[in-house]
Amino acid sequence: MNVAYGELDPGLRALVEGTASVTGDAFFAALVAGVAAALGVRWCFVAEFASVRTRVRMLAYRGPEGALAPVEFDLAGTPCEAVLGGECRHYERGVSERYPLDAGLVRRGAEGYLAIPLRRGSGEVLGHLAVFDDRPLSVRPAQLALFQVFGARAAAELERVRTERAL
Repeated sequence: MNVAYGELDPGLRALVEGTASVTGDAFFAALVAGVAAALGVRWCFVAEFASVRTRVRMLAYRGPEGALAPVEFDLAGTPCEAVLGGECRHYERGVSERYPLDAGLVRRGAEGYLAIPLRRGSGEVLGHLAVFDDRPLSVRPAQLALFQVFGARAAAELERVRTERAL
């Protein structure tokens, strides 16, 4: 069955339109805005490993007030640590209680969390895409599939940006 582009869910349509023709920093900014809207969450970020594999640097960060300044943070004591080890993580509720050392989650009263690793074609983890909210976060299979598709697109863009920098 073919679905006309105009008939897409408004959140998915905004995500597709926002990321279709941009690259680099503009892509990552559009990605976090679109994923947050499509999944109905308050915070979304995409990050890559920093100079050491125990820290990450956000490429783009979105909150309820709009674009936020990206930060760099240590992985120890965060749910991101397992994600960057190659595991997907979903906590419908209680993420702040599970990770009391994660100051960012605790400060925002995070309840729900979902994140996936960004992998290059060889399987190596480059970074991760994460969303969190101060409400429980249940995820339907179609939403998870959407998240994974855009995670794969983010990984490809990150790999492209790194290749471009190296040249």
